[in-house]
Amino acid sequence: MEEQTTTATEPVGQTALTAENANIQTTQDQVEAVAAPVTSSVVIPDNWRDAIPDEVKSDPSFQSIVDVAGLAKSYVNAQKMVGADKIVVPGKHATPDDWKAVYNKLGLADSLDSYEIDIPKEGEIDEEMQKEIKETFFKAGVLPNQAQEILKWYVDNSAQQTENAQKQEAAAQEEAVGELKKEWGQAYDSNVQKARMAIKDVDSVELNEWLDKSGNGNNPVLIKAFAKIGDHLKEDTIEDGETNKALSPGDAETEINNILSNRVHPYHNKMHANHGAAVQEVQKLHQQKFGVE
Repeated sequence: MEEQTTTATEPVGQTALTAENANIQTTQDQVEAVAAPVTSSVVIPDNWRDAIPDEVKSDPSFQSIVDVAGLAKSYVNAQKMVGADKIVVPGKHATPDDWKAVYNKLGLADSLDSYEIDIPKEGEIDEEMQKEIKETFFKAGVLPNQAQEILKWYVDNSAQQTENAQKQEAAAQEEAVGELKKEWGQAYDSNVQKARMAIKDVDSVELNEWLDKSGNGNNPVLIKAFAKIGDHLKEDTIEDGETNKALSPGDAETEINNILSNRVHPYHNKMHANHGAAVQEVQKLHQQKFGVE
């Protein structure tokens, strides 16, 4: 009788599954090993400038940067400026041409012929001055919009100054005429008439036009000067009798003193035929002296 031997064996399907699982586990371990981050420590010196090359570490552009974070921010800002339209401000040793290049970038014309500014008509600026203004502004690098503001201020300010000067001059003349009326008293109108006759005697169209346009026709200094000239003119309208002659307070006082000091004057002799007229004359002189009508 043949002996039968039985060998215990694992099922075929289970063995294959076990091997496959082993292979999968091995592959997964390998993937995780590859994907695992490689860590390394970066040591930054206490002074970050020690980590950069010697030829650049002393560059002035690093002076305001105190740490690595500041360096990073500076780099980012510099990258943003790449390709931008930048204007470099010239240093203290810059030439006029260096500044002209800056002004051109800001909008200044390349030549004087193409430099356009509008001169306000209100300022009554003549052509020669307009030319000088344009040349000066262009040479100084004044941009057209800036030039317009400057010219507007100049014209407005000049007009105001002119108006103020005219008001001050009118006030000063009015005050001077008041003083002249006070000085001349009742003789004011008579003396003004003398001045007018003197001006008429000169017979100058240019003088008359100048007096009218300049306002000096009311200038007290000129009025007194022409009044004195009128005193020497032999015109009937100027020469009046002594009794009817209008005098300034000062002249009236002089006449009074002359009469009072002249002991043979009819004023002192009641029996004289002209005593009454002499008394009236002295009374009138006192009225002119004190400005009494």
